[in-house]
Amino acid sequence: MAVERQLEALLRAVPAKVAVAGLSICFSRPVDGVELDVITRVFSSVGRSDPDLRNELSVELRKRFRVYLKDAVAFVLQQDDFSGELKANLASVLALVGEPEDMTDMRKLIQADIERVRRGRAARARGDRSRLGNGGVMSYASWHVRAVSRLDPGNSDSVLLDLLNEPEYERDVATELARLVAPPKAKEGFIRKVDYARIWEARSGALAECHKERRKRYASAIRNRIDAIFKERFSTEQKRPYDFRLRALGVALAAIDSHGSADLVFEVISIPDEWDVWPRVDALETLLFNGVALPTDRTLALLDSCLERFRRHGVQQQDQGEVIRLLCLLPFLDDSARGIEKMRQLISELRVYAYQLRAVVEAVGHCRCDEALAFLRELASDKARAEQLGDAWINAVAAVDNREARNLLLSFVDPDLPGLPAEVEFGREDALASRIVELVKRDKAVEQRVLQLCEADLPSSKRLLLAKVIGRLGGLEGVSAGLRLIDDSANPPVPNEIWNQIEAAFVEKRPHGESENTYILEPRSSNAIRATLLEMAHKDERRRESAQALLAQIEEWRLEYGRPTGEPRHPAFETGEPWPPMPRGG
Repeated sequence: MAVERQLEALLRAVPAKVAVAGLSICFSRPVDGVELDVITRVFSSVGRSDPDLRNELSVELRKRFRVYLKDAVAFVLQQDDFSGELKANLASVLALVGEPEDMTDMRKLIQADIERVRRGRAARARGDRSRLGNGGVMSYASWHVRAVSRLDPGNSDSVLLDLLNEPEYERDVATELARLVAPPKAKEGFIRKVDYARIWEARSGALAECHKERRKRYASAIRNRIDAIFKERFSTEQKRPYDFRLRALGVALAAIDSHGSADLVFEVISIPDEWDVWPRVDALETLLFNGVALPTDRTLALLDSCLERFRRHGVQQQDQGEVIRLLCLLPFLDDSARGIEKMRQLISELRVYAYQLRAVVEAVGHCRCDEALAFLRELASDKARAEQLGDAWINAVAAVDNREARNLLLSFVDPDLPGLPAEVEFGREDALASRIVELVKRDKAVEQRVLQLCEADLPSSKRLLLAKVIGRLGGLEGVSAGLRLIDDSANPPVPNEIWNQIEAAFVEKRPHGESENTYILEPRSSNAIRATLLEMAHKDERRRESAQALLAQIEEWRLEYGRPTGEPRHPAFETGEPWPPMPRGG
């Protein structure tokens, strides 16, 4: 096995066209089982980075490879491939180099795989634990389904819809049908974020629905399949295997035809099963993000059935993700007030910890209901819980974005606005500052109020947070406002953000070389700021010492980096004040 893995690693490490050319000696002789097994394993694309053989190989080499694989189909069908791996690998590689007319060979491999599974399961039911019986539990349906789609992307529908009627393939076919009509995925950053804006875009009709005709065909086929399974289920006492199949089809139908088939999806996922929660949550999320308003009574009844096991046995570690996803659905019910009240009840009943609620508060912030902010205030009224929610709570309040929410954010710098209890701290001043800066840039009245606060006598925490806000504004007006936050009696007298702001006003970082992190420091003229500091140094008792220190620092920067062209050494010669400023009594 070690030698085999090394060989596979070697062949995958070289360019595909080189590897195929090196193995092409095998194409001109009768199919050998060992050679075929190695070749199909190496180039099978399922679960690995896909080699683009169709474009990488020359026309002649691809043609020879294809003929070899087609000849191998008859050979493989005669083998005792109990696990189905050889057939799946062959189908996967043939899909990469074959032509649409090779779909006949693909069907043969799939039919043989279906018969393999049925024979294996029948043997296993008789107690057979040989390779035959054990192979019956191995499914390569997803490999074959994906191979069909890849072999003939434009005309694979007929084959897939036929396979939908095979119990061994129906789940994987339904999943593939949903994938084929899914909109292109947006690029995600390192941290995956839930796009709650999609809900409202879908409800407003702003999202274009692609592949409408294919969606209709696929949805009709899946609905027919669900009806057939319901009929089979009615006449048997062992209903659970049918329930499992129905839920898998329901999830796919939710993705393909959310609005047209929402009632049927609800009927399917409402079948009670305390252990199979994930598919029901998946279906509800899919309906929601495709713009379906979740009906309150039906959704609450469904969620209660999902939560029954947690109520009896408690929420285990592996169940926490399911519970949080269920809670995140509640603010988006068509009666959001009842949804949030249910959320409040479940958080207490299931003893959901504060650190687990970060995703929940994000959902609440985007639900656009009147009860959202009251619930967020309630969560943050506890000091320990607020610290654990941190930036998630701050971003949720910003997402609510009504007047009360904006005032709540501003209350962290404005003592005249009602806010949270004084002892509540989030420890995420950067997040708070960012959200307040966004408000300042959007609303001129908010900007004026924030600038006025620089003159006020603020508590230390509000002063330092305001300094972070002012430090991010930039421009002459922002720097001038920052100067008013200087206070010789405070700690620190000059907040770090204000110091950095002043430094940026007098020393410019100019890019140098090709690296974006490489720069040179050059002097920048800002005589108005120097004049203001000079006036403070002579007339402002509250800021005198800090102003003198800053003026001295500016002169050091001038000595180190030079003086800008045209900048007078004295910032306000007409005042008659000495330069550099003399210490008091000097």
